[in-house]
Amino acid sequence: VFVGYNHRGIEKLAQERNFIQTLVLVERVCGICSHSHSLTYAMCIEHIMGAEVPKRGQYIRVIVEELERIHSQRDQFTGINKNIVEIVNDGIVPLLPQVMRAVNLT
Repeated sequence: VFVGYNHRGIEKLAQERNFIQTLVLVERVCGICSHSHSLTYAMCIEHIMGAEVPKRGQYIRVIVEELERIHSQRDQFTGINKNIVEIVNDGIVPLLPQVMRAVNLT
């Protein structure tokens, strides 16, 4: 049965660790968006403890999140461009001689 996600057991691993160890764990869930996971975890812990984040800390979080978003979009765009180049080089370029012969024949 395909359920549509990859279970990694993060919750079970987190149960056996303290707050700091779990922070290190959630940073490693994804290599691209590690700050999002650690920020979400920190926000949950702050909510549980009733802690208030200073305005400066909130501003820094927003800046870092936006930088991470830009980085992620740049990586996705680079991957899309790489795929387009591969399609052109592997699929279209080898067909060019045949296309040129067909054009010259008609």
